[in-house]
Amino acid sequence: MATITSKLTLDSTDLSTNETLGLSVSCALTVGPPSNGISQLSVSHSAKSNILEDNAVTTYVYIKNTDTTNHVKLFNDSDNHWGIVWPGQFAFFAVEDALGLRVQANNAACVIDYAYWTKS
Repeated sequence: MATITSKLTLDSTDLSTNETLGLSVSCALTVGPPSNGISQLSVSHSAKSNILEDNAVTTYVYIKNTDTTNHVKLFNDSDNHWGIVWPGQFAFFAVEDALGLRVQANNAACVIDYAYWTKS
């Protein structure tokens, strides 16, 4: 088993005239196999690509969309669309047991960086 520390910081000084935003949280995640280190994948706009299929246990996933124009749509194994990673942006999230993860570019193929780790 290994530990990954996830951290999220949200800051803004011009969000509104009345407030600033200063949020910072972290969490230690215990993980084990199976896992996949940082990899790249060319994502098609004409078909979905599998990142996780039939994951037996909750799996933590990192995705960065390296494209400057096209977003990447996120689906589960049942083809339910549930999220988007916009051009140049990233996401870190947990995929619930047995739901899987598939990705598809919106208009033209693009490249993503991704990795996943299984919750222990």
